Amino acid sequence: MMFKSIIGYILAAIGLLGILFSSEQIKATVPFLVGIPSNVVLIAGFAFLAVGVVIMIITGKSSRQQAEVPIYRGKEIVGYRRLK
Repeated sequence: MMFKSIIGYILAAIGLLGILFSSEQIKATVPFLVGIPSNVVLIAGFAFLAVGVVIMIITGKSSRQQAEVPIYRGKEIVGYRRLK
């Protein structure tokens, strides 16, 4: 699970850089982005950011879930306890 959350952070960072590089002034300083329209860079940045955030949310929820074990009184289940 940790590896997936790292991938989420990396994709979100790439998305933020894409949004930053969609500006004409900053895009002029990066040689390989000069021929690409700003709209394409901006949309790709938002896409990477969204995918990264979704991955972080999904992996964050699954890591917070705890296993529950039953509490018995005789043969009857009277409750559940969460394992840490």
